[in-house]
Amino acid sequence: METIIQARKTGMLLIFLRRWETAEPEKFIEKIFRPFKSRKIVDEAKRYGIQRAHLYYIKLHLEECGSIIEYEVGENNSNDKLLVCVELFDDKEKLEQFVLCNEKILTGKIVIFREVEKWIFCQKDILGNR
Repeated sequence: METIIQARKTGMLLIFLRRWETAEPEKFIEKIFRPFKSRKIVDEAKRYGIQRAHLYYIKLHLEECGSIIEYEVGENNSNDKLLVCVELFDDKEKLEQFVLCNEKILTGKIVIFREVEKWIFCQKDILGNR
């Protein structure tokens, strides 16, 4: 048997924002406990049916001038310059619709789309069956 790779084109959306940015409250409880925009984007992606959503902090980044900046991440750290990245994976059309439907949250944020391939490894026998 021979191993082959099936490639499926999909999309990746990267959304960068500041760690402590909060979303506009929609419910009464949100007026008391303001939700973070990053968490709100992940919740919206779940409601919208996006295949995968990841949220992570960026500790290091490279500035245009060539200097590397490192931020401390800790429980008592209130560094407002620390960046958060929300990563969404799904078909390009679905990601486009997500961005258009959530433009209020995404306005003024860095949003990057990349086309990626999802690889699936399959076994192919002598007869050509998978």
